Amino acid sequence: MPRFQDEHVSTLKRVMLKRVPECLFTPEDVDLIAEETGLNSAQIMEWAKNFRFRFSLEERENNLKEQKKMEVT
Repeated sequence: MPRFQDEHVSTLKRVMLKRVPECLFTPEDVDLIAEETGLNSAQIMEWAKNFRFRFSLEERENNLKEQKKMEVT
């Protein structure tokens, strides 16, 4: 599976930050992300699943906030 584009990851993480610590997208989140990125719901849900697998509950918020810091600089 190809990697997600940086701008898509930025959108995914921005929306996911609102869902810490569970990090589960709502149907409205999926619709918003799909509209902004052109990704389909399966791609969005797969990214979320991989994110939850890769980062522990304690690491999730810090990882998502780091993305936000990178966007500001």
